[in-house]
Parts: sequence; structure tokens; C-alpha cells
Amino acid sequence: MIRRKIALDADGVLLDFDRHFQRHMEYKLGRKLPVLADSFQLSARYGIDGFWNDLAQDAVFWSGIPLLPDAKNLIYALEDMGFEVWVVTAIGEEQRKSRAISLSGLIPAGRIVCADWTATPQDKANILHDLGTVGFLDDQWEHVLHAGMLPKMLCARYYCCGRYDVGEVPVEVGVVDDVMDFPVALEASMRRWA
Repeated sequence: MIRRKIALDADGVLLDFDRHFQRHMEYKLGRKLPVLADSFQLSARYGIDGFWNDLAQDAVFWSGIPLLPDAKNLIYALEDMGFEVWVVTAIGEEQRKSRAISLSGLIPAGRIVCADWTATPQDKANILHDLGTVGFLDDQWEHVLHAGMLPKMLCARYYCCGRYDVGEVPVEVGVVDDVMDFPVALEASMRRWA
């Protein structure tokens, strides 16, 4: 039996990128890194720039990002619903192994798609289309919105809003407050399509 595919973003959905980034940069800079704004953009949130080139090549950083508290529960819930869970992440292919390590074996490396550091929302949408996913959860509403623009694709798309100020989210974007709300929303979408 072929299982339907679900795609999840990694950083901010399954992995605690923010806390890990803050601690990593505090160590590198030798000082506390206070939160200056509730912005999704790291440069605005922490008031620092110029770190991505070094960070992109740092396998230790990427492999050390801890799971968020409900990451395992989310993956297990989706698998129990009969889905095959994939990760579509906007990092470079050179960090696929590191991403697999950070996901603690919950997702096989062969089901991790690295969209690249410069991935646009449309790039992620194209990957979702190619995979044939029926559900997608991301912490950037722009990615969710673009996934809805794909022709002839039924995909339950949701944005996990988290705690950042991202401005007004378009009404076309499904919103969940917590990752564990996604399986419930997904099930409701599937019932509507049946």
C-alpha cells in the first residue's frame, strides 16, 4: 500500500533553531545575546548580521539543533494516521547528514529534501508538488501560501504561527497555534476532500 506523503519544515517546526542559534552565537561572540524584537528575521531579533556564510558550513551547529518538545509526538501522530513523513528544509545539500542527526533518526535521510540556502517559497512549493504531498506544515506563512498556488494539487497547508511578529497572515493560509494541532486540522481537511 502506498502511503500519502506529508511534508514538514524542520527549523521552528521540529527543531528548536532559535534557542540553539542564540546559544551558539552567545558562545561565539562571548556575550549575552538579548532578544531585541519578536521578529522572525534573526538580524532584527538579535541585532547581528554577517553570520550565515560561516554558519552554513558548520556541520556541528546543524547537527546539534535539539528537537522541539512535541516533535516526536507530531511525527508519531502523523505516522499513526498512515502518512509517510518527509522534511522539506531550506538548507544546503551539504548539511543533509547534519539535519538527519539533529532529527535523531525520526526521519530517514532519504526523506529529507534540502531545498538550498536561497530557497524561495516557490522553490519549496515545487518540491511539495514533485513529492505529491497532501499536507504541509511550515513556520513561514509565505511558504504555505505559495504551496496553495500549485495547480491541481490538494494539499492541506498550515502555518504554525509560533511567537514571532510576522504581520497579518493572509486568509488563504491555514493557521495552527501549536504543531500538535496540525494532525487534527489535517484530518479535517482530508474529510472535506473525501
